[in-house]
Amino acid sequence: MKKDIKVESGRSFGPGRLSPAAREALELIRTHRYPDPSHPGVAELQERRIIEAVLVEGPEGVPWIIADPRTLERCHLGSALESLISQAQTIAAIPDAYEELEQLIRGRDGNIKGIQYLASEGEANASITKAMAYASKRVLTVHPGRTPRKRADLEARLPQDLIHAAVVGEWKEIYSRNHRADEKLKWWAAQVSEKGVQIRTTHEDVERVYIIDDAAMILDTTKPTEDRSAWLIQIPALVSWMEIYFRHLWKRSERWIGEGPAAREGALTTEHSRRILRLYTDDLRKTEVAKALGVSSRYIDKHLEELYRGTGIKTLHGLVLWFSQSEERHINP
Repeated sequence: MKKDIKVESGRSFGPGRLSPAAREALELIRTHRYPDPSHPGVAELQERRIIEAVLVEGPEGVPWIIADPRTLERCHLGSALESLISQAQTIAAIPDAYEELEQLIRGRDGNIKGIQYLASEGEANASITKAMAYASKRVLTVHPGRTPRKRADLEARLPQDLIHAAVVGEWKEIYSRNHRADEKLKWWAAQVSEKGVQIRTTHEDVERVYIIDDAAMILDTTKPTEDRSAWLIQIPALVSWMEIYFRHLWKRSERWIGEGPAAREGALTTEHSRRILRLYTDDLRKTEVAKALGVSSRYIDKHLEELYRGTGIKTLHGLVLWFSQSEERHINP
């Protein structure tokens, strides 16, 4: 189950070149809550000519102006990068958490209050069905590409799913992006989305996860069907951690069904550049992206060059970060 995921931290990007005090002072100035001149970050901002003192103080008492507006953009990108790193670290920890739970449970003969070991996928599905029957607050699920949903199961579940969707406060599902070609799933999703269910897709390698009201479940989908097991978790702290995992993954995922489409008008990206950037967000190198798309490296350079000009961003890292936070990532295809 374990997968090596590279998570870079401590990189110098935008605000990483400013001290925390300077970033705090810059934010105060940006929001017109001017810090005291003795604030430790003011001197650094002045020394680097990011702010300039107003020689004649006006009636509003404005002591400084921001001389380099691009610093604000770099600060925002840097904050977004720190958030993405935090999200990636949370997601990367899922396989390890599963293995630690397995060792913990087996080491105590399965006797831990709030955690139940389910030996088969059949047991897990039965537990999910039972939980869904009483769900009222939330249903949050993640489905990897290696576990396609069967049409017969979707058709059998649809009547009950429509009933549940009408009463559950929040129902969101995330699927691996290869599910977009699944006609039977699109048929099911179109029905339940009319009741408020929202569905997104992700490029990331994920595990099968369910969070239903105050319980969570992790299913091991890397093994053959007959050997799959699951953990039913009802410890509040662990359930909250699983919800954080889901919320982070949701922010990184692309709209599919149940949400308003992103506007194409005025978009800086094209279908070609979006396909390229979605693969770059998977941490692939240019040669790997070119191979996955069946194109040349020059093809990639051409389409990204247009984006560099349109966004004013100078680096690939910045471009990928911009796309991961932009509404344009929701434009399909």
